[in-house]
Amino acid sequence: KSEYLVQKTINNLKGNENRITIIIAHRLSTIRYANTIFVLSNRERSDNNNNNNNNNKINNEGSYIIEQGTHDSLMKNKNGIYHL
Repeated sequence: KSEYLVQKTINNLKGNENRITIIIAHRLSTIRYANTIFVLSNRERSDNNNNNNNNNKINNEGSYIIEQGTHDSLMKNKNGIYHL
């Protein structure tokens, strides 16, 4: 029931085109239909697939936006963290 109430509230907020809503969620179902999804991580990721230590540095001062897009576009990236 709580997931239903969260989704209902989000749907009501989306009706106003002059509003930007930031939602922080752990459940995919909560953000699945968002216009843009930002995936955050405290680990820096490079654009190449090398497995050296520089690709996985931990940032103790905040998070990086490591992916962004719609649910469908993020799911197409099989190497992305969102896909996991």
